Amino acid sequence: MSPDRGSWKRIKRFAEYCRPGLPCACLDKDRSESGVEFPEGMVADVVSKHAIMLDDECATGDTFIGAGHAT
Repeated sequence: MSPDRGSWKRIKRFAEYCRPGLPCACLDKDRSESGVEFPEGMVADVVSKHAIMLDDECATGDTFIGAGHAT
């Protein structure tokens, strides 16, 4: 699962490396006027599925927490 659209290609390549045809999802985020990102939903259905989210950086964990609430 990609935490944002910016890392979508990287996640797709990793998924294909792990298992060809492995489905992927992407968190759809928006940025408020103050610059804070907040999740709006998923670009794929991940409800009742095990998901692995990969990100290159995790400062506060807000993206991961927001992804759980967006499902």
